[in-house]
Amino acid sequence: MTDFQNGERKFGFHAGLMTRITLGNVYVQPEALYTNANGQLIDLSDPAGSQVVDYTFNRFDIPVVLGYKAGPFRVFAGGVWSGMISASELRTVAGVGTKEDITELYDSGAWGYQAGVGLDLGKITADLKWEGSLGRYGNLINDAAGNPVNLDQRASQLMLSVGYMLF
Repeated sequence: MTDFQNGERKFGFHAGLMTRITLGNVYVQPEALYTNANGQLIDLSDPAGSQVVDYTFNRFDIPVVLGYKAGPFRVFAGGVWSGMISASELRTVAGVGTKEDITELYDSGAWGYQAGVGLDLGKITADLKWEGSLGRYGNLINDAAGNPVNLDQRASQLMLSVGYMLF
């Protein structure tokens, strides 16, 4: 049996492009992002001693959210498709680290969700987003045509985005 506990919190980053299509106070905001996410777990299952496991995920994310804008403030929610570019883990036992590519352990693409609040000040826009997994609903569901759709097993994360609107 594997027994894990949370390790140190880790920072990542994302960069990309977005647009906002507005009709009155309602808007749709699609984005295309490169995302680097990091995390740490402590594996307590090894009888030789606990292992620190640092994870790094590089993904291509396409979030599409529906939002409501009131003055400079916004609220939004929607789905995010993530395509795995690469994943690796670094296991450290007694100060010795071993890095391994674990990309093949993850689906090439899967769905999650985002929800958050935003603020627009002139051409500067800022979003505080919560991103999470749909994995609690199973590993996959079927779409209307009966085709399987993979659901994401990602760890939940809080994300801050700051952008500049060109138009």
